[in-house]
Amino acid sequence: MFKKQSFSPRSILVEIAPFLAYLLLLSWLLCAYAEFGLYRSELRMAALAVALSPAAMVYLLLRLLVGAAAAFASGLGLAALLVGINHTKTAFTGMPLSWGDLATTQNVSIVLAYLSWWQIVLVVVAGLAVVLLLGLAIRHAQARATWFGRLATIGLLLVIAPVALQPYLPETPWNANYRMGTLLEREGIAYSPGDWRGNVSANGLFVHLVQTSRRPVPAQLSDREWTMLESIPEAPPVERRPKHVFFILCEACWHDGNNFQDAFEPMRRLGFLPLRGISPAYGGGTVNASFELLTAMPSRGALTGVVYQEYGLVMSSKARTLASALKEKGYDTYALHNFTRTFWLRNIVLRKFGFDQFIGLEDMGYDGPGPFPKDEILYNRVLDILKKDAEKKAFFNLETVYTHWPYPFKGDSGEGDYHLRLTKAIADLAKFVEAVREISPDAIFVVYGDHKPALTKFFYERGVLPADMFAHTGANAEDFVFKRLLDQNGLGDVPVWVGGGSRDGEELKKMQRLADHKPFYCISAIFDQLFLDSQNPASRYAQHYICDAYDTDYLLSTAKMPAWIYSAMLFHPLQGQ
Repeated sequence: MFKKQSFSPRSILVEIAPFLAYLLLLSWLLCAYAEFGLYRSELRMAALAVALSPAAMVYLLLRLLVGAAAAFASGLGLAALLVGINHTKTAFTGMPLSWGDLATTQNVSIVLAYLSWWQIVLVVVAGLAVVLLLGLAIRHAQARATWFGRLATIGLLLVIAPVALQPYLPETPWNANYRMGTLLEREGIAYSPGDWRGNVSANGLFVHLVQTSRRPVPAQLSDREWTMLESIPEAPPVERRPKHVFFILCEACWHDGNNFQDAFEPMRRLGFLPLRGISPAYGGGTVNASFELLTAMPSRGALTGVVYQEYGLVMSSKARTLASALKEKGYDTYALHNFTRTFWLRNIVLRKFGFDQFIGLEDMGYDGPGPFPKDEILYNRVLDILKKDAEKKAFFNLETVYTHWPYPFKGDSGEGDYHLRLTKAIADLAKFVEAVREISPDAIFVVYGDHKPALTKFFYERGVLPADMFAHTGANAEDFVFKRLLDQNGLGDVPVWVGGGSRDGEELKKMQRLADHKPFYCISAIFDQLFLDSQNPASRYAQHYICDAYDTDYLLSTAKMPAWIYSAMLFHPLQGQ
């Protein structure tokens, strides 16, 4: 048990010195590798103290159980691991680590992908050392804190906890959450759900992780908002809907006028019309791109983070999407993905979105090499479904994976490996389109790259991403640090290809003209208006109030989608019925 001895200057020093050293090292980690204070004109000590508060809590909780050395090593090791993963993820995707990345265990493979092999070895060695230290500390009671240390630790925890866990403070008694939030705001500590990079810089990575563990959910609609929802202008009817509709998310499939054009030659040969879309993502966050195509709503604004991951469990099972609208109009609805079913909670979200079936890699009988299977297995499964009942109307949402990051460096920045896989992926896609057209000549396709591939160094060297996008560059891919609040029109620029039967030629040209250089949610709304006539309220709102007058201000246009639309479509769709 704890030693029963009076405190002395030496015992005080033994307790305080490791704690102060721990905080100093964490301060250096946050500033050097986690962008803390990067965008501040000055670094205030109060802000730094708040930024360190969650990590300080971890140390103090450990200190109640084990000796100072074990608490120091384990706390610092955990912090360094989080900072390392965040540093690499930010370099490759422009987005920091969030609580959902850690709490959603289905995504652990991708989280680990943000560590290099030597970092993984270091983590394993450090982890074993920490376990050994913890074991020794717990086994030997004399290594535990003195009674003075225990009381001091509990006292510090009581002081720090309300600061570190402010999002979890109750509103009552004493209006605690509001009062603490106001106090922190005076020091520049406030959650910025629409700017996670800025949030990490202002509040520190550890506070950011606490803040992102609480997600904002749009409230139920007021009577006035329901009236506004019902007054959204209806879209004009279409003459006919295509029997078979395909949305194909091509993982990281990208080209421009100077790079990787040759890989897309099969699309031109098949008569697909090209346009450019604006993805909400870069290098990762695939399902946010899919979300916008399936809902005609921005993945930013009223929602934060990776939408499926952050909101999948709290969405209504009767969410109103393009899939659910087509299902009501007699379409069979299928979602297929040649990767793990549970990744990004697709197995939960896609059912809620109105898909009759979601078929993942586990359902395809695949036993070949990994980690990312070729897309032909996905297409073969779709053809099996289509051949069984070609006369039934069906909507297919397909998400590929073969071209997923990482791209091994082979004397380059990864572009060689990417090009090889991209060429194979587009060839498989073209072969699939030809097979579908033999069964259903008038099938219509929307093929889109969900985001640029994580080839930041290559893009910088080729002038695709200009130097003024970066706060820092270097010799290695992980040295590149994006600035905050970048122009998504450039960062999110991706290719979109539309193709259909001979009867759809003029409408496809109209689609190309109206949707070119617009956000994904606008592409969805415009496609819906021209071909599907789903009358989905979100689609009609986007088309009428945002997309018709889109003026290239991505953030402003995204903010025009009100929270009550999200509420009515995703969280409280039956409230007014």
